[in-house]
Amino acid sequence: MVNDYMENGGCYNQYYFLGFDCIAPSQSRLKIYGALLDISWQKTEEIWTLGGQLSSSETNKKGLELMRILWDYLAPGTVIRTLRPVPGYIR
Repeated sequence: MVNDYMENGGCYNQYYFLGFDCIAPSQSRLKIYGALLDISWQKTEEIWTLGGQLSSSETNKKGLELMRILWDYLAPGTVIRTLRPVPGYIR
């Protein structure tokens, strides 16, 4: 599900990487980190729900509500922020 979203959503880029917990394998988590060049609340909501695949989960809905509060604290009134790509990166 996550890989499908990452592939179809254009989320694999020069800023993504994988991480994991350095603990017993049975307790370790695989984590995906990344950044996108265009940052908007709409894209944040899309990522949070994996393109709508998780939008019916009550836990996910509550998390998205809390994320919106954090968004408004960090970037009040901001709709879109654009970053510049790294020169020379070829995908």
